[in-house]
Amino acid sequence: MEFSMFTYPAKITKDGDFFLVSFRDFYGNEPVTQGQTYEEALSMASDWLLSEATIALDDKEKLPKASPAKKGEVLIRMPLSAQIKLRLLYEMIDQSVSGSELARRMNIKRPSVQNIIKADHATKIDTLQRAFNALGKELVVELR
Repeated sequence: MEFSMFTYPAKITKDGDFFLVSFRDFYGNEPVTQGQTYEEALSMASDWLLSEATIALDDKEKLPKASPAKKGEVLIRMPLSAQIKLRLLYEMIDQSVSGSELARRMNIKRPSVQNIIKADHATKIDTLQRAFNALGKELVVELR
């Protein structure tokens, strides 16, 4: 798995009957989630990242910058839908574009923009493309 903006290094350690997960980019070495098996811990780590993305999107704030993995860490990739919505939010922040302004540029109502950047709201990819276009950007999908 390659390093990217929304791929975070995690350390998974066995502690008794559980596997504890910590993300040094968020809370240092403090465990943030756990699983009864290594595989469950990986799944819980992904879920935890999604919950952090949800909080960031709700609060209109950026997440900590992802660091490259160190020895003994695994990379956990945030779900793609959250990555795209976070990129949109980051563009809005970087360009100082409010939700109201984006709605005006897209010729839609403000609540529609709020839904676009909600992590738990299913947004059509074409709508996300329109939002990026309104910010002078293009959403590109690449298969590797």
